[in-house]
Amino acid sequence: MSCESAPAKEVLTPSDAPSLQDFIGLRDAVRHDRIGHGGREVCDALTDSLDKAVGDLLPGSEQLAVVAVGGYGRGEMSPYSDVDLMLLHERDDASDAAASLFRPLWDAGLRVGHAVRTVTEATEAARERFETETTLLTTRLISGSEALYEGLRAGVTAVNKARPMRRHLVAAERERREETPFLLMAADVKVGRGGLRTLHGFDWERRREDLIGRFSAGAEPEEGEAHESLLRVRNALHAVTGRSHDVFSPELREPVARWLGVETLEAARMLVEAMGVVDFLASRRWPEVMEAAAPKRRRVWSRRVAQRKIDRRRRQHGTGDRRFQRRH
Repeated sequence: MSCESAPAKEVLTPSDAPSLQDFIGLRDAVRHDRIGHGGREVCDALTDSLDKAVGDLLPGSEQLAVVAVGGYGRGEMSPYSDVDLMLLHERDDASDAAASLFRPLWDAGLRVGHAVRTVTEATEAARERFETETTLLTTRLISGSEALYEGLRAGVTAVNKARPMRRHLVAAERERREETPFLLMAADVKVGRGGLRTLHGFDWERRREDLIGRFSAGAEPEEGEAHESLLRVRNALHAVTGRSHDVFSPELREPVARWLGVETLEAARMLVEAMGVVDFLASRRWPEVMEAAAPKRRRVWSRRVAQRKIDRRRRQHGTGDRRFQRRH
């Protein structure tokens, strides 16, 4: 579709964008004073503040749509997470709009994962790369054309109908287990074994099923508890280092625990227990991953610890053997 480009507009600087300054201020404040327990509440506050800032940079237009993707689209913003954005357009030249959106974010020192695409280009990218397909499963419209956004959703739906996801997720989980035969104390809470990336795989499968019109069982209670624990530790790591850092290394255990308001051993126990539960849930959800090479004794130990935690939790909360709850 051929459309005339809008007249060039002056690009805002961070100092000219009060809501962007508000986001930077909130992020800096969180470093010294966590919100709530430091997990989902921190992510929600940062996501809401960033939504306001991004929406103010590029307000609505019939030819443009600003879409949060990836972790930002999922609403899982830690203090120094990347700001993953896609500018959807149907113009001959969207460079002025892209500059208005991305340059103030770069000038503010944020790490921006960015793309400027038409709906057709975004759909083709999802078809060509599995990583793009999963990124586009977690999208939210921030501002602009709802019609463009719905076109993107339709394209992503078509890609997901044509390509099963499970084998890619199983392969990624196997690779994590081959790299880390047993759970580590100095763990990468984002992409390591038992970390957030495995939970993202669960979420991608559920989103895919919902998108293509199939029944999707909701997350188990134990999954939600482990997810919250991992988010708490990840937010703490970002806060105490002042950067995007996801490894719970020995020298950071004490400051992480202090930010969380718990004893050092309690922070370590919480993380190890959560990652053990995620590891166990992955083995149960994708039994094929057990074909991965791993020392048997270690693997059995981690599964038994996770199963004991799940059993204890169910006794305390009266959940019995009900393994799934449908999402509402």
